[in-house]
Amino acid sequence: MSVVHFNRRLPNGTTYRLGAAVQNDAGWRFISNVASHHSSRKAHVTMKKCIPRWVGYPDRCETEVMRAEVES
Repeated sequence: MSVVHFNRRLPNGTTYRLGAAVQNDAGWRFISNVASHHSSRKAHVTMKKCIPRWVGYPDRCETEVMRAEVES
């Protein structure tokens, strides 16, 4: 399973998480961390297709790729 976090850097240097793209057996889904936006309801073929426009990927956000965990 792969996870990519999307963060926004504020002018004062702090960051907050916008959400995360998560890959599972069905495909990629975006999980929102913002109350005014909902998480995706369906799975997408690629990570780029699952990211909503309001995130501003790749120009207005920072990405953080999390280490994939090995499932046994």
